[in-house]
Amino acid sequence: MKKLLLTTLVAFLFPCLLWSQDIIFRNDGKDIESLIIEVGTENIKYKKFNNPNGPVYIMKKSEIFMIRYENGTKDLLHQERQEKKQNQEVEKNEREEEKDYEEIAEGVREVINANKEPAQPSFVQSPQNSNMCVRGMNDATFLYRGKNSGAGWTAITALVTGPVFGLIPAISCASTPPKRHNLGITNYNLISNPAYFNCYQDEAHRKKRNKVWGHYVLGALTWGLFVFIF
Repeated sequence: MKKLLLTTLVAFLFPCLLWSQDIIFRNDGKDIESLIIEVGTENIKYKKFNNPNGPVYIMKKSEIFMIRYENGTKDLLHQERQEKKQNQEVEKNEREEEKDYEEIAEGVREVINANKEPAQPSFVQSPQNSNMCVRGMNDATFLYRGKNSGAGWTAITALVTGPVFGLIPAISCASTPPKRHNLGITNYNLISNPAYFNCYQDEAHRKKRNKVWGHYVLGALTWGLFVFIF
């Protein structure tokens, strides 16, 4: 009868004794029966369960797989480390993406700044000179006929020798502004006005470029048609 009572008492008290201690499960597979004193950010402090009056031990959390406390709750430290690592990787990727976006934005700004029209020369900035500039551009639109522009020779060269050799006169003629005596200005009193003359010449040069390249395309297409047919 006494043995039965003793066995029943042990069976009743054993779970209480088992769960009255904290157990540290290390990464190397070893278990430590302990009394946890403090859980910090990087370390934990504990005493050995069989020596509660003994020294306080310190262990790095990176060495611990899991802690099971006396009340049955658990701290899965390996899971916390994985989540922390994942969060760090996410933050790293976000920083890299933000850096890439900044580089792209900077590149776009550089392209926009590079494509901005240059500031008007000082002789165009006043209202009077601005009006003279507009008049010069309008006059060039109607008066400049592309005399001696080289467009005809460009078309003949592209027709006879092909598009590759035709590029030589096309580039040379298109990049050269019209000479003064070929501009077709009828009012010579306006030539002395820098705003009028420069804007007239710029517009005439634009028309010359269009004419030269138009003749080049015409000659190159004609050459290609002859090659295709014959």
